Amino acid sequence: MSRKVVIFGASLAGERAFRNAGSDEDVVAFIDNDPNKQGTVHCGIEVHAPSALVNLDCDIVRIASYGSREIYHELVASGWDEGRIEIDYSPSDDDLYRIWKREHAPRLKAFNNRHQGEDCFIIGNGPSLRKMDLSLLNDYYTIGLNKIHLIFPRSEFRPSYHVAVNPIVVEQSRSVFERMEYPSFLPVDSHAVNEPICDTVFYINAPESQAFSKDATQAVCQGSTVTYAAMQLAWYMGFENVYLVGVDHSFSAIGKPNETQRMGAVDPNHFDPNYFANQDWQLPDLMGSEFSYQMGKRNFEGSDPQRYIWDATVGGKLQVFPKLDYVEALEKCRTRKIGKG
Repeated sequence: MSRKVVIFGASLAGERAFRNAGSDEDVVAFIDNDPNKQGTVHCGIEVHAPSALVNLDCDIVRIASYGSREIYHELVASGWDEGRIEIDYSPSDDDLYRIWKREHAPRLKAFNNRHQGEDCFIIGNGPSLRKMDLSLLNDYYTIGLNKIHLIFPRSEFRPSYHVAVNPIVVEQSRSVFERMEYPSFLPVDSHAVNEPICDTVFYINAPESQAFSKDATQAVCQGSTVTYAAMQLAWYMGFENVYLVGVDHSFSAIGKPNETQRMGAVDPNHFDPNYFANQDWQLPDLMGSEFSYQMGKRNFEGSDPQRYIWDATVGGKLQVFPKLDYVEALEKCRTRKIGKG
């Protein structure tokens, strides 16, 4: 039987969600908060007010809106089951998506469940890394983020994998990422058509959606923070326990979330004072990040068998995941298998 889907968002994003609905899905209605859209027809389907949702026969509400976080909370507050809420991650550029599916997505299949039943660390870039001996992590599987390479001159640590999705970060360090000796996952829109593909670079479809994608051959969503993208890749690789370090979740910044600013001569927000020094950077969206982390936690802990994300950041401010100290994390995390990538 087809799943009956209601799309929340009678907009261009909703139209994309409608076009990309699965062959086993039946879109029965649109929902929108805008009174001017209620009672109209979108993509040939009637648009309702949120109050009508309780009377609609549906299995899933799929949010297709830039205000997905607010709508998600609105649905939960109204009593809607979180297990019946999805966030859409349809591509905004269909042509680029088709190229990616043909030329890049198949290469990602090699990572599917490569580490099933194993553990890993995700290494953030916060100042707390200066308080840790990262060389101890060489015995474990690790996913390094963004400009983690800046720590290499003063540490023997090298990650197993690397992820960067922010366009500013990728533009500033792309040549470094392409020279890495381990797999680096970068957004496909950073790759020029017909440009040679580096053997160690794997391009992902990285929409700005806060959906938690379990299939990297479909999407790896940005969700306001590269750490969230790494969590999805960790899931896809099959890691059972994920330990966070360097995810300080604390920044010194004045401005709006995601606003692009020019950093001064010293970067106080990362482990290296030169990280963004005298360069552009985007201000963090801490509320957006927290929502994404909640989505990651719900998906990991709601799996069968259960998986877990633990926070071993030294002095970290994040309060989403269960806490443990760095030494305890090293003791709990299973070490990497010798000879296995």
